[in-house]
Amino acid sequence: MKYQYRIQLRNDDYREDFLLKKDDIEVKLGTTSDCKLRIDRESVKEDFYIQFIYKNNSWYIECSQNICIVDAGEHKNNLELQNGINIQLKYSDSDELLYDMFYEVYLENSIPKYDSF
Repeated sequence: MKYQYRIQLRNDDYREDFLLKKDDIEVKLGTTSDCKLRIDRESVKEDFYIQFIYKNNSWYIECSQNICIVDAGEHKNNLELQNGINIQLKYSDSDELLYDMFYEVYLENSIPKYDSF
């Protein structure tokens, strides 16, 4: 199997799945030029990135300073991801929702295509 982990980002105007390879150690997702997984800069109000780090058999997430993770109502800068977790990514300065994020262990080789939502 080529991939093992799926990240889904969604908001009212956007929905996309990203697959992390089983052998990835660090993956950066966002709008900056150094991101391996890119999001269109025009779809957000400012540049950001989310860093996924695999260590000790778990994925961890860290965000750029202008983004915070909201998990069970608590604002965080980093978080260990658990299978099936739903979190929110918000702009730090306004608490405005950037994306809802879903993480799961993914057991297929392809990303489903969504025509509409």
